[in-house]
Parts: sequence; structure tokens; C-alpha cells
Amino acid sequence: MAVVASLQDFRQTGPPADIGTYEFGSDILVSTHTFAGATYVFALRAGERGWVLVDLLPLTGANATTVILAAINALTAGRTWEETVTVKGRYVGLGQIVLPSYIILEIDGYWEAQDALDTHFITNSDPAGGNTDITIRYGWVNANKENQTGDMSCIHMEKVTRPHVFFMKVRGGARPVGAAHGEGICFWECTLGKIIGNYSYEAYYDNIKVRGSSTYCLIANNTCKDSETKGGIQVSSETTCHNDVIGNIIYQYIHALDNGIRVHSAHDNLIADNKIYAYASTGVQLLDYAYNNTVQGNHIFTNGGGIYVYSGTPASFRPNHNYFVDNTIILATNVATSRGVHIADGDYNVIWKNTIRGAGGGTGVEIGATYCSYNRLGPNYYYNLTTNVTIPADIDVEFIDCQSFCGSSYGEVPGGGAQTFGVLVGKASSNNNEPQMRQIIAKAGIFRNAYVQTNVNIGAGETFHLIYRKNAADQAIDVTMTGAVQTGNDRNHSFTCAAGDLIAVRITETGAVPALHVQWAVQFLPF
Repeated sequence: MAVVASLQDFRQTGPPADIGTYEFGSDILVSTHTFAGATYVFALRAGERGWVLVDLLPLTGANATTVILAAINALTAGRTWEETVTVKGRYVGLGQIVLPSYIILEIDGYWEAQDALDTHFITNSDPAGGNTDITIRYGWVNANKENQTGDMSCIHMEKVTRPHVFFMKVRGGARPVGAAHGEGICFWECTLGKIIGNYSYEAYYDNIKVRGSSTYCLIANNTCKDSETKGGIQVSSETTCHNDVIGNIIYQYIHALDNGIRVHSAHDNLIADNKIYAYASTGVQLLDYAYNNTVQGNHIFTNGGGIYVYSGTPASFRPNHNYFVDNTIILATNVATSRGVHIADGDYNVIWKNTIRGAGGGTGVEIGATYCSYNRLGPNYYYNLTTNVTIPADIDVEFIDCQSFCGSSYGEVPGGGAQTFGVLVGKASSNNNEPQMRQIIAKAGIFRNAYVQTNVNIGAGETFHLIYRKNAADQAIDVTMTGAVQTGNDRNHSFTCAAGDLIAVRITETGAVPALHVQWAVQFLPF
């Protein structure tokens, strides 16, 4: 930019016309100028015959705030198109910057909030009625959180249609106890927003948060690093939906925090292809009434947990119908509490085709013991863990994409309190010689969801048991039938096996059970 000879040039004629080619078509320019040992901050508006001075003040934080706001207010009144304000330079001690609709704010330099600002640093002008088309891009903005005591985000957009934050470096805000914010970038009740390519770091709470009925927002290709108390990215509230969190990198090295990515009560969101490096926290966390969310293709490196599903009020709100597929989870420590996927509370969730690797300990997939029902577990790939799968008794879990082993008695099983043995798969005459009935299993896995069919009723007051055996020992699966029934099942118990184990079934009766033909089947999910 050409040097202006004196401040009088600014007041009377403005800077040289060639500044327009340097500013890439900005409608308004804010910059600084040093004259006679003093530095000034000025705002210029592009006019038909060159640049027109909007404001000029000695450079201080308060004066820079005044000039920047004057530049924003000098945009065309009543416009329905975006105009661009470019702010060049380093400004420390800035007050709140409020943006109207239809603006592109370009920051070419560094901004730092004043001490005790105690409110959002950059925000929109109408958080009650709503704004539209606000874009903030480039530059480094710092909320100066250590010198704040009020609730604040560094960038806070509320009730904005098409808010965009692109390619910025953002140091997050402060959050007193019991307050609601403290983020780096926060979209609250926003629609069709984009948060792309930013580096958001050291927020007191989440580095990026999208919540409060925000819909159809894209959070992509951001890097989030070291939130002080919470996590990288949060998508939350019951009416927040149809947002995509894709291709972000999250580092949580310094603090033992809650999560890399958190979905709290939100629904129909996509969490895909993110890389999460968690110190002692959970990679992806789904809480309370989070439903219909897809968590797919993420790479999670943690010495905490991989994916955690939990409800603070599980009797009434549980995460449900969520889909966890094709994630790679690396558990960096071998502590017993390390879990790849942990459904502590939740219903109808699907866990399928994930790769979970331990460091000599931990659990691959664990289903909770109380507030879980009808979750579906498919084949996953497990390495170097203490336990691949843990499913407690009396919890209904359906296996998908599994094998079914079906067997039957070739002749009638004798009645009247007999004990006899049968094969795991195929048809054979049951007999009392168990070694003849055992079949070797070629792959490790878990058995669950057993069913039995007989050709006659068991009989009133009589009891029939079909129990699965491993290496000549009874296992937890026990299909019990009594009375005028011909079918039974046990969907509440399971047992695991290793390659080379010997499997059979044992049939026992109590009372005068009639002679009968029996068919049995069980699901087998390989490891």
C-alpha cells in the first residue's frame, strides 16, 4: 500500500486509489497508519471516485473497537447482499464486535479481547430476532479468557441463518460455574451454518459447539486442541439435528476431559472420518436422548475410552437407534476400565465392523447391566484385549451378520427325567456319551440367543432344560420349558469360546416329560 503523506491527506482526499487493488475488492478497509511518531487506526469505504474516510482515531484498544464498529455501520443500509469489511493489523484490548446481516468480516492480523469484557467477543446484532448471512474468515482472535470473569464465547452466533466461520485461529472464552458458554466458536439456534478449516484451541469449555436447535450445519476440517475442562466439538440439545461433523482433528493431550466429540440429546447427526487423540477422555460420547446418530469411520486414539453411550436419567431418556460402524479405536493403555465401545445405557444401538485394539488389556465392546435393551452387535475386529465382548445376563442383545448353529435329535429323546447329550450343529442320535457329541469350534466368538422346538408339549408340572456345554462344563445358556409349550428360548445369557473348544448340548428333564424330538439353534458371533 502506498504511504500517505499526512493525516490531512486522509481527511481531505483519502489514501491513493491503488489501495483498492491491494485489498482484493473489500468494500471497507480498516488498518493503521503511523505519522510523526504516532499510530492511528482508520476506516475507509470504497466509493465511486476512490476511498472515503469513515473514521480515524489514535490507536488504542477502545479506539480500534470504535473504528471497527464504525466501519461495520458504514456498510450499505438495507442491503440484501454481502459486503466485505477487511481489518488489517494487530489490535489488543478490543471491546465486543457486533455483526449485522449480510457481512463478510475478513481479519488480516490478530485480535485480542479487552480485560473484563465478560461477554461474547464477536457476536451477531439480533440474537432475539435473528440475522442472516454472516461470514467471518481468516485471522487470529483471542478471547483473553484468563482475564475474564463473565460467561463468554470467542465467536458466538445466535439465531443466524447461514453463519460461516472459515480458516481462523480461535482461542476460546471463559465460563463461570453454572454458566452456559466458554467456547471458541458457538452456533446457537443457527441454520445452514459452516465451521470449516479453523484452529480452535484452549477454550474453557468446548472448542466448537453447535446447539440449541441448530440444524443443517457443517463442521469440517477443523483442528481442536486442549480444551481446558470439556472437549473438542459438542453437538447438543434435543432439537439440534442434521448436522455433519466430518474430517476434524481433535487433540486432548493436556487435560483429562470428558470427550473429543460429544453428542448430547441431539439426533440425526453424522460424526464421520474424524481423528481424535484423547489423553484420558472418551473419543466420542453420546448422552441422554441422543438418537438416530451415525458415528462412522472415525480414528480414535485414547487411554480412556473409545465410544461411550450414557444417560444421566436412564429410566426416561436413553440414547437409542445410534449406529457405530467402521471406526478404528486404539486403546493406548491396558487398564481394566479401557473400553472400545461402551453402551452403559441405551436401546436399539448398532455396533458393527469396528476395529478395536488394546495394549494388552481392556474390553472391546461392553453392554451395560441395567438400562440397556435390544442393542444389536455385529462382527467387530478385536486385537490384544483382555476381553473382547462383555454382555451381562438378562440384557437383550441381538447379533447381526452372524452364524446360526442348528442341531436336532435324530430319534426321540427319552422322557421321564432322562439326561442326554446332543451335537452343536447337525442331526445325531442323542445319547449319554458326551464325548461322542462334542464338536470342535474353529474360531473364537460368543454364543447367545438360543431357541428350542419340540414336537410335543412338555406337560403340566414338568420341566425341560437344554443347556450348552463347553469343554464338558455347563455354560450360562439354559433354555427352560415347562407346561403346555413346545418352544422356548434364552436371549439373556451368553458364553464365549476360543478356537479349539469343544461344544455340545445337554438335555435334562424333571418329572415325567414325554419322549420327544428336539431341534435347537443358537447365534454365534465370531471374534
